[in-house]
Amino acid sequence: MKESVMPPDPTPDKEAADDRRLVDYGWAPGSYMNSCHECQEKFIGDKRAPLCRACAAERKNASQASEIAALRNLLADEERRRVHLCEVMDAENTRIINEKIAAESEIAALRSRLEWQPIETARKDEYAIICDARGEIWLAAYYPENSGANWRGPNSEVYDDVIGWMKLPAVLSKGNIE
Repeated sequence: MKESVMPPDPTPDKEAADDRRLVDYGWAPGSYMNSCHECQEKFIGDKRAPLCRACAAERKNASQASEIAALRNLLADEERRRVHLCEVMDAENTRIINEKIAAESEIAALRSRLEWQPIETARKDEYAIICDARGEIWLAAYYPENSGANWRGPNSEVYDDVIGWMKLPAVLSKGNIE
């Protein structure tokens, strides 16, 4: 019976993983005796490693700390920009809403000053300015013989919810409508 041979563990231990992370900071594992360029202590490492493991780890920690500080600054700047943008958008939305309210109030005031006539007083086949139930103003002629929709526009539009009419000004008299 053959003995089974276990393959080596594919996951290296934590220390070996940490060693590989220190390569970018000046230390690498090896078997050479070197002198650290920062602390001048003797250490065993890669032939070309300029720093001992402790100094490389310190450099790595300092680098990570500065990266974290930079990220915090970026996040703080982004938050300030977001708050400013919200304030600008709130101000703009308030301005737009106030303008809309003012315009609607002005339109309502103009409509109330207009002298709308009751539908029953409209003249057959004559164009007039009409106001529908939604408050929209149209140009239409009155045709009382139609059932339901008694008002038709210049392009045969039908208006059935008219609440009042007004005589056309002389400038818009019958000959000028096209």
